Amino acid sequence: MKSNWFEQQRSNKHRTIVLLVLFLILVTAVGAAFGYAFSVISNAGGQNTTLYGGLIGLVISGFYALIMYNGLSMQSVMSANGARPLEPNEIPVLEHIVTELCLAARIPEPALYIVEVDECNAFATGIKPEKAGLAVTVGLLNALNREQLATVIGHEVAHIKNGDMKVTTLASAFGGAINFMGGIATNLADYALIFGNSRDSNDDDRDSNAGMRFIFWILMYVISAIGNLLASILTFAISRNREYLADASSAELTKDPVALAEALSIISGNPIDGRKVKKTASIGDIVAPKHAGIFDTHPSISDRIERLNAM
Repeated sequence: MKSNWFEQQRSNKHRTIVLLVLFLILVTAVGAAFGYAFSVISNAGGQNTTLYGGLIGLVISGFYALIMYNGLSMQSVMSANGARPLEPNEIPVLEHIVTELCLAARIPEPALYIVEVDECNAFATGIKPEKAGLAVTVGLLNALNREQLATVIGHEVAHIKNGDMKVTTLASAFGGAINFMGGIATNLADYALIFGNSRDSNDDDRDSNAGMRFIFWILMYVISAIGNLLASILTFAISRNREYLADASSAELTKDPVALAEALSIISGNPIDGRKVKKTASIGDIVAPKHAGIFDTHPSISDRIERLNAM
């Protein structure tokens, strides 16, 4: 079915909001579940403990997000990926493309980096457009013509313009909060199961409480496992959705979705297993799997090409 890039952008932005709301509900629900389970085993006030558990989940998420927003350094990400700063006029065609696209997107030009490997790849990073960086590999520059390269750069510029690092950081904060709560809860359950018997006054209490502690131990691990599984699924779904959005945004910036489809087709034939470009706190890594599942950060190449050809 034919669609334009504006429709695809609206659809993907709406889907991102839905996924983030689901993530917020998940964090609150996992915290509340831990609180309720704790209230049952300790005979505390169930309603209040459940409420406090949900609130704690939200507070931990905010704390994680604050740390990530303030601690992420564009330079450290580039260094971890083996990228070096591009010298002025070193690759004029790349610099001209970035200038043109950033003018069209109405954002400051990101710092440019080059990764001297043969693999075809590009990525961007940075919480704010004013502090963003964009890197490409030598292999990508050699493999694509100017029109195709412009659409790939447009994809990365779109990630910066759309604030995708903020979105993925928020999702990571939600996931980190769930993992943190699960770690604390399971450690408490382990402690109660191992050392709880020594606190019981008689054999009857010991047998009764041992059963309760075992149920508590199972509940903590089940809640933790389900919470982490759902958090992973939502995190990857948000990442894939932002890739679709970046493709549609690139099509708007360059007015050439066909060239991006061609570029993706070329890139998909480039070996990616064991590639030297790491994925360290970056966004917009253009490399994508040929067949994507629910635990992939990128949609499949075929799905992306199909959407681009439908524009």
